[in-house]
Amino acid sequence: MLGAPIDGQAGVGYCLTQVFFLPEFAFSPDELDAITLGLGWVQQRADPALARSSESALGKIRSAR
Repeated sequence: MLGAPIDGQAGVGYCLTQVFFLPEFAFSPDELDAITLGLGWVQQRADPALARSSESALGKIRSAR
């Protein structure tokens, strides 16, 4: 199964109803460079929580290269 099953209810909001799987992405080298640069910018300029998330994402990208 691919995608994310989402349930929504007025006054409650949205939530994931079960485990979900995303397809693998195949980025070109230029796309990876752009993503890496963008995440680096976020690390330097965003609030601490978002900066940590960008650092985590960047680590995952680098480990998959």
